[in-house]
Amino acid sequence: MDLRRLIPARTPRDKQEAIASLPPLLRLAALRDAIAVAGPEETETFALELIALCQYHTQPVRHTGWRPFDRILDSIHARNEARRVAVARRAAAILLRSWSRLSPDCRSIAMTADRVAWFEIARGCVGDETADDIAAFIETIDTPEALPIAARLLCVDNRDAADWAEAFLLTQTARALAVPRPDRPRRLLRFDTPGPGPDIGTLARTLAETLDRVESHEHTGPALAALLLLDRPVPPEGNDPTAPIRAIADDEKHPAFPVLRRMLKRDDAPAVRRIAWRLLRDHPLAMAALERIARSGDTRQHDAVLEHAYLILNPARAGLTTHLATSPPPNPKARRPITDSALPQTTRG
Repeated sequence: MDLRRLIPARTPRDKQEAIASLPPLLRLAALRDAIAVAGPEETETFALELIALCQYHTQPVRHTGWRPFDRILDSIHARNEARRVAVARRAAAILLRSWSRLSPDCRSIAMTADRVAWFEIARGCVGDETADDIAAFIETIDTPEALPIAARLLCVDNRDAADWAEAFLLTQTARALAVPRPDRPRRLLRFDTPGPGPDIGTLARTLAETLDRVESHEHTGPALAALLLLDRPVPPEGNDPTAPIRAIADDEKHPAFPVLRRMLKRDDAPAVRRIAWRLLRDHPLAMAALERIARSGDTRQHDAVLEHAYLILNPARAGLTTHLATSPPPNPKARRPITDSALPQTTRG
């Protein structure tokens, strides 16, 4: 659209007044082109116009009492309302694509447009060119509802934005986990910040989505977060919120399986050793779990297993513990593996 024909204005104020006088659809097109090339001050002004388009509403229908005529009025109102919704969604999308250039006050005003499905629109706007803006939007809201957006942002070809998305996923994981802070992986400790956390089911579904796309990104944070969700017994009735993660961990052909196995074997956190103890049974990750259990560094890692020594009653686990005494260290300079004598009587093979 040629703004010089549509808006024959010379000063910024003239341009703003000309845009404000246009019908909604033309105003939307003019604002889209104007905000893309605007300076900081004009950006704020144009953003406020877009916010107004997000919030405007149609007048309610005043029925006459004559049904044929009222049906016509309802039909007209329905078309106007559909047009209003379309304009509001497009205005919100333009705002999201400019979010990193908006001031905190302007962002707060935009979020008052509560009739706009911000999360749905933001997820549809994720791309290489908009990655910085979507990352800024997630930072603004900082709520678990943004998890699906961050999962998609993880795969963009923008390293900074993808790293930020991984940090957001780990932050939400740290808030949702019941794992004591001393038992957590060191990598997770810096993301342990106060704020609202997601329920385990939502987090598990999001992390499973990132693991399904593991070949599209190089981040291991979601795999570590997914592994930590396995630090809980499976509910007896099958109502398991972590089922999407367990399904991936059970599938050796899944593209994320090697990443989970590597994280299980290498991470030194006591919580990961406890997870390995839980997985030491008839499970595809059993051998990786055995290798992790055979390596420990301090009493907290021993306690992580000994507090759940009753799990030795599982025959498959009891049989696998017989290999602990003969498991070789990873290298000649590494600590010696645990032997049977280091474990209580109930855990000896």
